[in-house]
Amino acid sequence: MSREWSASTMKWIIIWLCFLLMPVLLFCTDYKIIDTSNGDIITLEQLVKKLLEYDVIFFGQPKCRTLTRGIEFDLMRELYEADEGFLAISLEKLDRTAQPVLNDYIREREASRKIRIDTEQWKRFLADHHSIIRYAKTKHIPVIAANAPRRLVESVSREGIRAFHTMSDSMRRMAAQEILTPDDEYKELYLEKLAEELDFEPEYLEAKYMYAAQCLKDDTMAESILNYHRRDPRKRILHFNDSFYSNSYLGTVRKLKNLKSDLAIVVISTAFKPLTKDDLKSGDFLILLDIVVTD
Repeated sequence: MSREWSASTMKWIIIWLCFLLMPVLLFCTDYKIIDTSNGDIITLEQLVKKLLEYDVIFFGQPKCRTLTRGIEFDLMRELYEADEGFLAISLEKLDRTAQPVLNDYIREREASRKIRIDTEQWKRFLADHHSIIRYAKTKHIPVIAANAPRRLVESVSREGIRAFHTMSDSMRRMAAQEILTPDDEYKELYLEKLAEELDFEPEYLEAKYMYAAQCLKDDTMAESILNYHRRDPRKRILHFNDSFYSNSYLGTVRKLKNLKSDLAIVVISTAFKPLTKDDLKSGDFLILLDIVVTD
């Protein structure tokens, strides 16, 4: 007897399989790269050549990051080599409080080895981005810890944006100077996501607080990216985040564009088979993973 799984159920099954098959998936996940402007399938080399026209590159990762680790590493390496080292990496996975530790690690300072053992955030990061950080360390590629501190995000998700204003000055400096929570398409999508994943109704106060926390992260990452760009405009920034932050040019992408409208930004998104029209609207380039998810 056959059984049909919902898309949501299938995605969680895939995530668990990723952990079980991590060593195999890292090297064996097949994919195609699609230029969404014309539907053409292109090579990684062709993608890199096109990306050299942009200041900031957003790479939207699937829930199971293991599936794209191979192409993420290859893309970073090819960009670095193609542009003679003018590259910086930015990460959603690390928040600003980790920047000193991250700098120590990249610069091979002894202090980082002692701190990172006790830093839960650092351990999670190494689990998800080990190959990237090792390469960045070898090549001395700057890495930006772009996100807002977890403590601050959790406070806002429980109490709303007012929690941000009750934090100490030092903690507030770890986030964007201005947090905006617009009533737009992104908010609708986020509330729909909460309703699907957590059974939250959009009108619940908790849902609105969680949206404020989401905007806090978007605003902070956008500001972190822009701050680095202003310090060193020669370097192209490759930012890795969960796909929701950048799909359809919303979230962090829109926040960054609002901060500096003339910044050349490109979005790479990821999708599973079968390919949909919405997938083709999610970014300038699409990584189509050779895994089938059915509704």
